[in-house]
Parts: sequence; C-alpha cells; structure tokens
Amino acid sequence: MRWMKEIEQSEPIKGIIVPREDSTNFKIKKETSTPAIYTYDLSLLSQWIIVPFLLNTSQDHVIQLPIHYKDDYLLLMKTVGIHFDTIKVIYIDDKVDEVILKGLKLESKKEFQTILFTKEKIHPVVRDFYVKSNHITPKENLFHVILNVKQFELDLTEFVNGREFSTDQDTSLWNFLQRNFLEKYGEINLAPEGWDLEDELLYSETLHYFCTFARNIYMYVNIINNKVRGLKII
Repeated sequence: MRWMKEIEQSEPIKGIIVPREDSTNFKIKKETSTPAIYTYDLSLLSQWIIVPFLLNTSQDHVIQLPIHYKDDYLLLMKTVGIHFDTIKVIYIDDKVDEVILKGLKLESKKEFQTILFTKEKIHPVVRDFYVKSNHITPKENLFHVILNVKQFELDLTEFVNGREFSTDQDTSLWNFLQRNFLEKYGEINLAPEGWDLEDELLYSETLHYFCTFARNIYMYVNIINNKVRGLKII
C-alpha cells in the first residue's frame, strides 16, 4: 500500500495510562441541565459525542472528555450536556478538568435518531468512523496489555492530493481535540469502528478530515485479522 509504511517497534506496544497531575484540591460535582427549550446541535463535535449513545444499547455507556478551557466547557454543556441524564464534572484546583456524560435522555435519543439516520443528516466523518458496523463493539482492555499490532505511518499527501478542501469545513471536532487532547497530552488517540486494513481506507472521510490538520497520523493494526485497532494523531 503506497499510502502507508510500517514502523518497526523495538518492543511490544503497551496500553498507557496518563496519570492525573497531583493536586490537593480534587472534587467531583454532579451537574443538572434542564433547558426551557431543547436544541439539537448538528455540529461535527456534537454528532461525534452523541452517535455512540445511539448505537450502543447499554445503559452503562459513558464518555469521558478532558476539558481544559472554560469556553469549551460552556459550549459542551450548552450543545451536548443538555441531552444527558447524568453529568459529572471533575474539578482540579477549582478548574474544570474533565466531563463525564452518561444516559442520553430518551426524547433526545429519539430526536437524534430521526434527524441523523431517518433524515440522513449524519456527518460523513461520523458515519465513516462509527457506523461501518452499525453498532459499538465492546473494547478490549488496553491498559497494561501487550497488543498484537503493527504500527503504520500514513502518507498524508495521499489523502489530500486530488481532493478539494472545503473552506466551510466543520472544524469543531478538530478544534476541541486539538485544544483538550493534543495540547495536553501531545497526541490524540481514537478507536474507529469496523475498519479493516485495505486500500478503501484511502477514501476514508475520517482520515481525509484529520489529514487536513494533523502533522502525523499513525495506524495500529491487529496482525492476526487486519482489523484497525486505533489511530494516533499528532
């Protein structure tokens, strides 16, 4: 495949836990959201967060989002948080550090299903990333586990050349990930659903989207079944 090259590993890849910074002021606060009028924001960021809750039938499904900027927190609460039954906010030194969302409200779930799937308003990047397999599969425990994967570096020019970059492209997802993941941890780690290592990925809406912003993208592939296990974006 001309669009990627294997990166030799000196030792097996292991899952990594990023430790939380030491702090003498750590607290978790449960927030409530009862807006007078519900709005259904269809930005790429909102869809990226909401769609897994539409595909996953488990009542225990949660998403944890590091947030290090007040304006990102306020935007998230206004556009996404209003649709969840449980919102927990982790504060460190009285500053928001992480938001945990659980339990998509029933009416919100019905409305988003109608808008995104029946009316087909789902963003191409979200469809490509999550909906190939039409459901969210349980993830293996990646912490302290040796992974049977190979690492590949993508040739970003192969994804950008010959494709138009829209001047009105939705940058909400990239802006959020760049500010709250890349700036803090030096990388963005994602786990796409239902991806196989094949040349069809050259036309992936997800990869094309991130290639327009990223400096480097690495792909982790299960060497047993050629399933894509993850993406690392720098």
